[in-house]
Order: sequence, then C-alpha cells, then structure tokens
Amino acid sequence: SVEGMGRVVTGPRRGRLVPIAVDLFYSSVGPAHSVGEQTIEGHSAAFYSANRYEQPCKVRGHQKVGDSAVGFEGWGERDHSWGPRRWNMEWRFLVVHSDVQSLQGVRVNFDPDAYADVGYLGRNPTQHFVECEFELDYRDEDVVDPYSGRVRFVAEDGTVVAGHLLAIAPAEIDASHAFEPPQPSLYRRALVRFTPDGGGAPMLGWLEINRFPHGMILDEEG
Repeated sequence: SVEGMGRVVTGPRRGRLVPIAVDLFYSSVGPAHSVGEQTIEGHSAAFYSANRYEQPCKVRGHQKVGDSAVGFEGWGERDHSWGPRRWNMEWRFLVVHSDVQSLQGVRVNFDPDAYADVGYLGRNPTQHFVECEFELDYRDEDVVDPYSGRVRFVAEDGTVVAGHLLAIAPAEIDASHAFEPPQPSLYRRALVRFTPDGGGAPMLGWLEINRFPHGMILDEEG
C-alpha cells in the first residue's frame, strides 16, 4: 500500500494537487525464474549471493485519486534483486502476460560491442530465452509516444516469439543518481500492447528502456 500526493497533468483540473492511494495484492501464477549466479563485473559480492529472480504474478487492488476510487485486477511481475549492481549500462526489459502465456525478455548492453540476453517463456517447464532482439523506433522528443517496433525472442528449445509493440501509457524516470559518475539518461517505462506474429490475442505488459543517446560517461575503472 502507498499513499501520497499527485499532480493532475491534463484536463480542466490540470496543475491541481490531489491525494492518491494504491493498495495491491499479488499472487504467483508461475515459478520463479533465475539464470543463477552472475559473473558480470560489478554484479557480485564477495561474502553473499547477489543473485536475482523474476516471477509472473496476478495483481488486484484499488486506486484512489481524490474522492474517486476504482478497483482493478491485472498482471504483474515480481523482480527480486539484491546485492551490488553496476548501473552504467543500457537495457531493454519487456514483460507481457496473458491467460495462456507469460514471458520476459531482456537485452543489456555494457558497451556497443558487448551485450547479454536473458529472460523466460512461461510454460511447463519454463524455458530460458537465449536471444532477445529489439527492433524499435525511438522518438526521444516525444514522452507521450516514446517508441514502437518489433521484438523477436528465441527460447532454448528453438521456440520463436515475435511480434509488434505499441506504447499505450508511458512514464519518464530520472535515474541519473544511480550511475557512476551521476549523469542523465533516457529512462522510460510504458504500458505496451504486444501483438504476436501469426495471429493470436494481443497481450499487455510493459517495456522499460534505459539509453544514453549521446554516449555514456564511464567511471574511473573504464
């Protein structure tokens, strides 16, 4: 549960501050997924595990804006991380769910020539993704419609999941404090609609992207 104040950004009450509150209840709908201990520099600890895992969930709850309260239910993702992290990198992180399928695909770029692909295809048993390609059209000046394009993921058994992404409700986040040294980036999340190739019902989820369009300032270690 969380409570606070929010500012109206559109409509006749634009600019007004109103009280907001959200309460959520999560329940798992699949096993936790992990790629195990990582050997990536900066993502480890000498005295304890710095592992992480994700897990598909369903979520229900209420949101209140001013005097208006609305109940809802939908999908979520448990992202359980701990330990040190080297944030000086770019990433594309997609999660989508439906009643018949869950998936997560991530590509992390450490520099222009080095990247890692991870993720899962929620089946029985769960499959690891071994390839996660993002072919996106970036509109950096448009916060309301920041990107669209295609993704293509390949699971370890050869299954291919591909389709088109469309941003529905985006948000921009300032993550400059997380980098070493602190520096600006384009860090955006958006509720997205994923339409799979070959037909099938569209799936909802979200896409998180962190980019350094003008280059990344490296730390003293390079």
